[in-house]
Parts: sequence; structure tokens; C-alpha cells
Amino acid sequence: MISSVIASLATVPYTIYNFNYFSISGIITNLIAIPIATLIIIPFGIIYVLSTPLGIE
Repeated sequence: MISSVIASLATVPYTIYNFNYFSISGIITNLIAIPIATLIIIPFGIIYVLSTPLGIE
């Protein structure tokens, strides 16, 4: 989660330079979305990939 915040903050100058705008909600949204993806979406994806060759869909 810290790496996500660091990556977001590292791209702030580029974002402001190109779009003349910076939204703090992007950082807050990432702090919510990344744990959800890590704990829910990725395990279901792994289960799907492992079950597909077995014909369990």
C-alpha cells in the first residue's frame, strides 16, 4: 500500500504539468481499491485459472 502512495505522489508533477489539475481523490481511492483487489479479486482469479483445465467453471 505504501508503494501505491509513493507511485501516486511520484506522478503528481507529471499530472499537474500535463493536465493542470491534480485530484487527491485518486490517492484515497487507491488506498481503498488496492486492498480489495488484493484480498478478493486476485484469489478468485487464481481459483478460476486453476479450475479451468479441470472443466470446473
